[in-house]
Amino acid sequence: MATVYNEVEDRLIEELDRNTHEAPEEPRHVEPLATAEPVKSQVICIASGKGGTGKTMIATNLSVLLAREGLNVVLLDADFGLANAHLLMGVDPTDDISSVISGDKNFSDIMVEGPEGVKLIPGGSGLSELTSLGDDKFRQLINELSDLETLADIIVVDLPAGISPQAMALMAAAHETIMVITPEVTSLVDAYATIKTLSRMNDKVVVHIVVNRAPDKSRAIVGFQKLYSVVNKHLNGSVALKFLGWIPQNWYVLNSVASRKPIVLRHPQCFATSCLEQMGEKLFRRNLHWRDQQSKNYSSYFDKLEQMIYGR
Repeated sequence: MATVYNEVEDRLIEELDRNTHEAPEEPRHVEPLATAEPVKSQVICIASGKGGTGKTMIATNLSVLLAREGLNVVLLDADFGLANAHLLMGVDPTDDISSVISGDKNFSDIMVEGPEGVKLIPGGSGLSELTSLGDDKFRQLINELSDLETLADIIVVDLPAGISPQAMALMAAAHETIMVITPEVTSLVDAYATIKTLSRMNDKVVVHIVVNRAPDKSRAIVGFQKLYSVVNKHLNGSVALKFLGWIPQNWYVLNSVASRKPIVLRHPQCFATSCLEQMGEKLFRRNLHWRDQQSKNYSSYFDKLEQMIYGR
């Protein structure tokens, strides 16, 4: 992709190159076994390299849009210690994932219904022990989560920001990965570190990029192109970046967050909603193709996740 950068943009690219840091050791990569369980639900992980990119806003709104298309959608808030998807969905759960981890309840007990019938699995909030689950607890959680496949056409996983081993394992097993960035260099640096870690876990990686909080479309495209340039230069063609869309920062976005209602419902005619609808339409079309191809090319997300972590 050829891009002409001005002098300031050139310096940002150099800074992005220079400041990309080595990621900590990640769970080892294991190819799916021939005996893997057949796929039941498409799993889409929504990630970000750093906090504050608007990832949860995008996860909740895309979940609502996919449910509006007639799909059974489960939204898993996997930010187990700092969860807030329930706030943006306008629901008030009485329990969260900590009750499942403790063995007191199962997922059907804590699941709450949100707008357009989206089923939300609330993550924990303010519980530091949930951010560093031991292997046994994490494996228990995976086993419990596998039951969700019978409930959903699509499971949207709102991942915690960053490159913790458990977050990376959840991402690496996904059928589709969306990375939310902003045009700022700090966001690009952390997104690159996350993508680099992911590339070490999977041989072929496709990451769909959403540029949020951009002043305009041209700045969104420039931000994507900067990341694209560095990924192509340093990751030797092992990662394909694709532009999914962009969202402006404006009053309508802020108002929908403050009102605890997805923007596609709160302000259905605004430009940010139009941007989200275009992304939702792409995901819906890809899900139709995915369902046609799933028996040939895909294995169960949770089966693959367990293989990647434990190598069974």
